[in-house]
Amino acid sequence: MKLAIISDIHANFQALKAVFADIETKNVDKIICLGDIIGKGVNARKCIDLVKKKCDVILRGNTDDRFSQNADNFKNNIEEYKRIKYNQSLLNDDDFLFLSNLPLCYEIKLSGNLIRFFHAHPTSPYKTINNYNMDFNEKYKLFLPTENTGSQEIADFVVFGHLHYQFMEKIYNRTIVNSGSVGCQGCLIFDEELNAKAKEIRQAHYIIIDGTESEEEIGNLSIPFQSVSYDIEREFEDNDENPEKDSYYDELFNAKYRGISKAMENLKNAGYKF
Repeated sequence: MKLAIISDIHANFQALKAVFADIETKNVDKIICLGDIIGKGVNARKCIDLVKKKCDVILRGNTDDRFSQNADNFKNNIEEYKRIKYNQSLLNDDDFLFLSNLPLCYEIKLSGNLIRFFHAHPTSPYKTINNYNMDFNEKYKLFLPTENTGSQEIADFVVFGHLHYQFMEKIYNRTIVNSGSVGCQGCLIFDEELNAKAKEIRQAHYIIIDGTESEEEIGNLSIPFQSVSYDIEREFEDNDENPEKDSYYDELFNAKYRGISKAMENLKNAGYKF
């Protein structure tokens, strides 16, 4: 069985179309979306419709959850309230219902391994554990079952998105995989000059998982990382009326996020040197 795993589209319609076109050449059996279909770009409805049409499993990300909530819950934060109201103006009633009812986790056994999928963490689409985290006890919790998981087994592989960059990491002979982002690439390690030379920024990313549909028998399993070119200029042109046009440009072309300074400071405080 061959699976394609996509995540963090963020309403980047041009990137999503390119990724699905690439997936069609891979002869996959199932497509799994790990969430964050909307937020940032203006083509939220187009992306929702295409994901619903193409994906066999769709999980809930933090933007899917946040922008389908009652915006009045955020009135104490004027900027966030305006952001939520604008993104909600791009949706219809069916979209709200769809996004608010998405599950948090999905799992499957391939080649005898239990693979568990979620957006950011098995307990919440908002909780974040990244590969720079030095607390291995917290990392190990990614493998543990919760009330949101289908089984109560400890997973062999966990696959998630949310962080917008691809990586694979081994701890305690179990594997953590991040699928990267279709719509907005980035990394917690940022430098204006060095980032400008990074070609991966302007690509769309996803992963393939290739194994044997087997509950118990241990077999071969591969997880190749995919990098896809798309019409990034067209995507930005489509966002001419986006009130967050400037920050969207920074994310698309420079992988510079609004919270990158805080992220870098947190890493420095943890002992990382740049």
